[in-house]
Amino acid sequence: MSFSREERLIMTAAFQRAWKVLLVEERITAQNIEFIPTMLMAAIVDAAHTGERDELLLAAAALGRMSNYERDELESHLRDTSDRLH
Repeated sequence: MSFSREERLIMTAAFQRAWKVLLVEERITAQNIEFIPTMLMAAIVDAAHTGERDELLLAAAALGRMSNYERDELESHLRDTSDRLH
């Protein structure tokens, strides 16, 4: 599936919106800055492939993926810490 120029501009705007939210909320770190852009754009493209074209909803999809990643990282850290304590 290919996207029109207008669709690519919407996806770019959604990426920029999501990126700004992460910057404002200070969720971009030295540990995640290398892969966050790819994760955000992959989520936006995935949502666009299902037919979504709303900038806000595409940004929300990207931020949702980021939240899932952060939750998974926290759970993994908690498991590791718990294992070391036992």
